[in-house]
Amino acid sequence: LSTALGAPVPLLGQIPLDTRLRESGDAGVPLVLSHPEAAAAKELAGVAQRLGTRARGLAGMSLNISPVRK
Repeated sequence: LSTALGAPVPLLGQIPLDTRLRESGDAGVPLVLSHPEAAAAKELAGVAQRLGTRARGLAGMSLNISPVRK
């Protein structure tokens, strides 16, 4: 994506697999509240923090990509 846009597109995070993430979502309680000590919860909180401090997003920009049809 960085190459296609000609601008850096940073990776916001990598959420580790954790069944509690699905279970919390099914229960309607965010993992960051139900299990704040979980690695996935910490990474999600980090992603939220990074999103909150970004100066400019990609909203409204053409990404010059299209879905692949099978």
